Amino acid sequence: MLGKHRKLMPTGSERTVWGMGDGSMLPVIDTPYGRLGGLTCWENYMPLARFYLYASGVDIWVAPTLALGDGWVATMRHIALEGRCYVVGVNPCVHLDQIPAGFPDRDRVWRPHEDNGEWVDPGNSIIVDPTGTILAGPARHEETILTAEIDLSAVHAARRYFDPVGHYHRPDIFQLTVDTRSRPAVRTG
Repeated sequence: MLGKHRKLMPTGSERTVWGMGDGSMLPVIDTPYGRLGGLTCWENYMPLARFYLYASGVDIWVAPTLALGDGWVATMRHIALEGRCYVVGVNPCVHLDQIPAGFPDRDRVWRPHEDNGEWVDPGNSIIVDPTGTILAGPARHEETILTAEIDLSAVHAARRYFDPVGHYHRPDIFQLTVDTRSRPAVRTG
């Protein structure tokens, strides 16, 4: 295990089970492939959380989610452009026949989404480069593994033109404070 992350804000019905995470679980981890970090699901819509990870030097952004459609693909491309990093959006795909027939209330709980036939979750995995160009995916309606070659010099080159936490940041005007101390879990629902 490289690190751990608990969602800062559970989404929708997740609040009935999980509490909020805290700033201690926003790691950016050095790996032989670059600095790895990211957010989960709708946390990717939290601008200050994104900025904190950009300021922490993320090179490869990982975004697991269940989000559907082209809007999510646009979000992944936006993060790649905004952070000048590679983005790996990870979405599972689940076909209705993969849910056991004996699963309690199967037909009520697991319903295919409109326009996706028998796919309960059609997938939406994608890999994007620091210029917002899609390198692989989006993978939908199939179980597959996406791959792409990354070149960290592309991250550094893109940041020479626009660095959201470097020369294009105005620390004389904007400041972000992040409490990175661990907090006891708080139940939200």
